[in-house]
Amino acid sequence: MDDETIDKTEKKTFMKWFINIANNPTNNIIIPENIFSENLVNKACIFKSNYEIFIDKYNPNEHMYIYNYIKYMIHILNEANDNQKKKEISEEKILEYSFKKSFAVSYFLMYFTNTHLNVEIVESCSKFILLSQLVDDYSDIDKDISESNYTYFNSDNISMTFEDRVKKLIYLCYNYIIIFNNENKDIKVFTKYNLIYMILLQYKRINNNMLDEIIEYQFIPKKIIYKILTQNIFDNNIIIKLVKKYFL
Repeated sequence: MDDETIDKTEKKTFMKWFINIANNPTNNIIIPENIFSENLVNKACIFKSNYEIFIDKYNPNEHMYIYNYIKYMIHILNEANDNQKKKEISEEKILEYSFKKSFAVSYFLMYFTNTHLNVEIVESCSKFILLSQLVDDYSDIDKDISESNYTYFNSDNISMTFEDRVKKLIYLCYNYIIIFNNENKDIKVFTKYNLIYMILLQYKRINNNMLDEIIEYQFIPKKIIYKILTQNIFDNNIIIKLVKKYFL
């Protein structure tokens, strides 16, 4: 529910309705049009149509583990949200909840791809999803500031400077590119994409030192990056073309 056109009261109403469905899984979903705005009704219809497909395939009586896990996932996401609203939250807790909320969602996907029983895969993916969550937190700095969500990149309780935090994120991305160079092309491409994603979405926060760290790895020619930045070319089609040309 990141839609900025929906106010906080409506979001709470929608989440209460959604959590009730998660706690009582059934294929009979009633959309309360009398208390939902038109915008929320549309979102509820989309959810209902997808949920009906899901519950038809995974009947709660036969797959209760899945629905218990969904409850756990919602609980973790709510817990993380509540704690990251506290300005005094420590660096340790910020990283703990960054990992927990990303792992809760990703483990759900691992379960459906039947990789959750492979300890080595789960361990590797656990590190990767934390990295992905940190990249996401970095891209959402302005949104998190406006909503008073204290993450690794907008909290005053982090030991590193902001520049060093970004550099560390760059190093982590680079390490994963090396690790998955011959093992998983999709993760390799996604991690490379994170680097250019970091530049484009938060280019105003990238100083020359940080930019040099990113372009040092030469994933995309320096002149192309500078052209994008100086001309403010942030068109999705251009980014896709860059990814296809230099990453794939």
